Amino acid sequence: MHPRVIHAIALLLIVGVAGCGRPVAPPADDPPAGPAPSDAIQAFNLASYADDGRKRWEVLGTTADMAGATIHLTDVIATTFGEKGHVTVTANEGTFDRERQHVQLQGDVKAVTSDGTTVTAPSMLWDADRQVASTPEWTTVQRGGLTVRGLGATGTPQFKNVRFHEQVRVDVSPSTTITCRGPLEVDYERHRARFWREVRVQDPRGDVWADRMDVRLDPTSQRITQVQCWGHVSIHRPNQVARARRARYETRSGTLVLIGHPSVTYGPERQPMPSPGRMDGRTAP
Repeated sequence: MHPRVIHAIALLLIVGVAGCGRPVAPPADDPPAGPAPSDAIQAFNLASYADDGRKRWEVLGTTADMAGATIHLTDVIATTFGEKGHVTVTANEGTFDRERQHVQLQGDVKAVTSDGTTVTAPSMLWDADRQVASTPEWTTVQRGGLTVRGLGATGTPQFKNVRFHEQVRVDVSPSTTITCRGPLEVDYERHRARFWREVRVQDPRGDVWADRMDVRLDPTSQRITQVQCWGHVSIHRPNQVARARRARYETRSGTLVLIGHPSVTYGPERQPMPSPGRMDGRTAP
């Protein structure tokens, strides 16, 4: 266990344990006593504090079962505190590894940040000491008019940076959809995202394909302000198809710049290209 954690942990346990002392038979007129409760904690509160007295994180549960270095919890509430806000994670159940400071959460896992980001997943591993959350399962992140869904995700402290591993779909209000095979790296603090492999943008103004795409968002509206594309760039608009090695599009001015062997062809409206393939055939539930 980290020395600072050992020094800073405060533990409050309200314990109801059966079998302590000699059992006493109930009076003859009383109904028989029910089964003896198992060795369990009825309420659990574990917190870690920094050297300056600030609370770093806290784990709560309504019941818990102690089993060596592992604590089994139900109705889990885990909160991490930072200088710029906090994150609260809830789950139906979980286990806390006291040695590694890991919390494995299961069942309706939901994380809510103080700045309005919501993360949901069937399960999540939270490293309390590093304040990093990860899951191999389908994960959804919602913030303002932006919804991101992917298979597998890792979030750094306060979920300011989230990496979606594969099969990513992003819906941007009001009517833009971006998909890629992944990964997708989202930096919420800098309001930008980077898409990798078979990237496609579907928008009423046209469709875009590329090997990699960087997107910048407006800090207030979360709408796309700039798109930069690299590798096999193909832009389809009604009666027009543009191709290049690179491209940059400014949404406010409507300016499109093609870089590297650019070409533009005109003709009847073309059928959309097929959606990017999946790596292993798995699809979102």
